[in-house]
Amino acid sequence: ILTDKTGTLTKNEMTVEKLLIGRKHYKVTGKGYEATGEIQTDKGAKLSDQTLKDLDLFFMTASLASNAKVDPPDQEHADWYVVGDPTEGALITLARKAGIDTEKLDEEIPELKEFQFDSARKLLSSVRTRNGQTVVFVKGAPENLLNLSTEIWDHGHIRKLTSTDRKFFAEYDAKNAKSAMRNLAFGYRILPKQTKSKKFVMEEVEQDFIFLGMVSMIDPLREEVPLAMKNARAAHVKVSIITGDSPITARAIAVKANLAQEITIVKGEELAGLADAQILQLVRRGGAVFSRVAPEDKLRIVDIVKRSGNVVAVTGDGINDAPALKSADIGVAMGRTGTAVAKDAADIVLLDDSFGTLVEAIKEGRLTFRNIRKAARCALTCNAGELSVVLISLSAAALFHVAPALPAIQILAIDIVAQILPITALGWDKAQHDLMREKPRDLHDHIINRKAVTGFIGFGLLAALLAYGNYLFFFFRHNLSPEYLDFTLPLYHQATTLTYLTLVLCLYVYLMFERADNHESFFTRYLWSNKKLLGAFAISLFLIGNVIYNPVVQPYFKSGPLGFIDILTAISCAGLYVCFRLLQRHTRKHSRRNVVKLHSEVHAT
Repeated sequence: ILTDKTGTLTKNEMTVEKLLIGRKHYKVTGKGYEATGEIQTDKGAKLSDQTLKDLDLFFMTASLASNAKVDPPDQEHADWYVVGDPTEGALITLARKAGIDTEKLDEEIPELKEFQFDSARKLLSSVRTRNGQTVVFVKGAPENLLNLSTEIWDHGHIRKLTSTDRKFFAEYDAKNAKSAMRNLAFGYRILPKQTKSKKFVMEEVEQDFIFLGMVSMIDPLREEVPLAMKNARAAHVKVSIITGDSPITARAIAVKANLAQEITIVKGEELAGLADAQILQLVRRGGAVFSRVAPEDKLRIVDIVKRSGNVVAVTGDGINDAPALKSADIGVAMGRTGTAVAKDAADIVLLDDSFGTLVEAIKEGRLTFRNIRKAARCALTCNAGELSVVLISLSAAALFHVAPALPAIQILAIDIVAQILPITALGWDKAQHDLMREKPRDLHDHIINRKAVTGFIGFGLLAALLAYGNYLFFFFRHNLSPEYLDFTLPLYHQATTLTYLTLVLCLYVYLMFERADNHESFFTRYLWSNKKLLGAFAISLFLIGNVIYNPVVQPYFKSGPLGFIDILTAISCAGLYVCFRLLQRHTRKHSRRNVVKLHSEVHAT
């Protein structure tokens, strides 16, 4: 899984907590997008209205260089919410906490041109008209904006941006990034009067900025993420992060998210120098964090992993993520914060944007596949048993004139009366304890493979032999010969009914063993975990009882009542079937242990 830092890992509830205006520190209270907090000094004192007015340019930039909209609670949202980018929503909320009417401000200072954010520049510039001047308001990555700035606004006066200032802001950025905070810088520039509004050129506009300061915001990690990451690793799913955030911030989030025991940071500029094989090795190992990456880098990583034969899922929410979402085996778009383009390009839309939901989906997918496989193999084993009884009967009839052991109507009764409900109830089987510790199955491993065919033919034949043997044993117990029998004799109907019951009980045993799927010990609480299956058995046994003992039903199924000894022999055959299955599982486990031991010895050598 290649996942964004935001969306699946964090709550997407960005909140500004710290400010650095000029070279002075401030704190911001309040959580979420409701403007209930306040701006304070670094010692916790509330700022006066006059002080806020003096810092007006900083808070104006937060709003004017953002496109999101913050709306109050409504029928669909219990709290204040953002339409657009959560980061910009947090900046608008910050401006509102400073007492700015952001909607009115946008009307009073109209926008002439916007140079949208991209992963190369890492800036967003909004050119606006203010007090007869053309002003550029800009926000972006601190290092990028510092490189384009020549001066600094320092509480009422503008001075040259010195190397000492640059070092101070870089250290501040790194310090907060280590605390998993996202840092953005603000700046502005008054364009020369001769600049023509219809011919704004990005390269000419985005230079010689006056640096205003920085905001540090936190996007809380989702509570379920660390456990979900642990479960993903246990399931042999390798997770890596692709983000536009700084390497320091990305590492801090990765550590909090419990991404991996060993985290590898790859910067965007380093990625271009890595060979495809190196990138594949990082992703297959898991725990890689690709920071400051461009959309084409994300697409390259996805294509490399796909070409290697691995299955790759990609999460994303923006327009720039669409190519990677489209290229991935499983594209996952964010339902809350995702753009329409991202959702259209994806295969799945996560309504809650949570990484935990992704891991649960893997669990449900594995469980669904396993339950379908159980049902298919049980149905085929049942059919193989019926067919084997018929073929054995035909052979015995042709060679020794033995009466058929199972009439056609009773074959139909096995499928409809005895098997259909229990096999259907397998769809409600719960996940076994080892489900999320298995390795992902091979793409070429189908539900019905060579091993499965050998299994259902072999165990179907075993059930048929036990059922047919019990059929012959019935005549032996009654001192009768099964040759040239009159099909209307009550004893013959009892004999075929005994064959029917024996075959059904053996196939029920097979079904219960198949539920354990060769992983779970047979005699455990899991045997009784599926209440719907137990109910299906109860209904089926009731119907079978009617086929055997109900005088109204007997003529239709050509059945006869069975005595205590008959029932006991059928149960004994089912017990023999259990012994064969236990022996087969023991042999398989012993063989598997030997293979593991051999691999360990080879590895040690």
